[in-house]
Amino acid sequence: MCCRLSCNITPPGKFVKSGLPLYVHGMADCQNNGTIYGVNYVGGIAGGLTTYTTALIGAVSAGDIIATGNYVGGIIGTGADNACVRWSAVTGNVSGGSYVGGLAGRLAASTAYVQDSYALSEVEGSGSYVGGIAGYIYPGSASKNCFYYNTGNGVTGSGFVSMLHSGETSAAKLYYLSDTDSNTSAKTAEEFAENVVLNLLQTNADTTAAYYWAAGSQHPIISQEAPEAIHRVRLINKGAASEENYVSFSADAGTVYGTAGEEA
Repeated sequence: MCCRLSCNITPPGKFVKSGLPLYVHGMADCQNNGTIYGVNYVGGIAGGLTTYTTALIGAVSAGDIIATGNYVGGIIGTGADNACVRWSAVTGNVSGGSYVGGLAGRLAASTAYVQDSYALSEVEGSGSYVGGIAGYIYPGSASKNCFYYNTGNGVTGSGFVSMLHSGETSAAKLYYLSDTDSNTSAKTAEEFAENVVLNLLQTNADTTAAYYWAAGSQHPIISQEAPEAIHRVRLINKGAASEENYVSFSADAGTVYGTAGEEA
């Protein structure tokens, strides 16, 4: 199932809602360009993914998500058992109460996850559990290979606020933009622009999917075209300590030169 939404949506009732019904099953290549207004369980593509959902793949949400309640995300508001979001992107801003995230408001089970996706949103929550990638990720989730990149106000909330997520699960292989933070998840604007983050994402990506990580002007982007191979070589000096050994090899982009002990 695929879908396209370009209109603004304002719910007539108190509950729900999102670009699609509150709960949906597997979908691919969905896109939202409209502004979504709602109360609880609000997402750019769906309010929630059910226990029986296989995956939501290749979704893009470019419209703002504006909610007054909880469980609000750029792609989904909440995800239950086995719900997953993969190869998806959010460029619109996201705001709500508690459990608010750039990609997902809440991943409510260890088998729910987000992978190979990114959010560029300003994420704002008036309550707790607010994150650039997800408001809350359940411990043990396989969420990985995502990044949050925002040069504006970033993530704001009143409690349990994170540039990534506010769950207890590991933040390994999740990245965010910061030129000042020193933890391994924080990457500078230069590292985003000069393919350092891209190399990490490509290394850990699901190679069976029909999507790929590719270079963008400021940060990696998702593409359906396979990228050219990136050649990296670590040069080791096996000679005397004072001897400089130079190595060159031919690659698609030309000849690459490096000095022993450096990474080219």
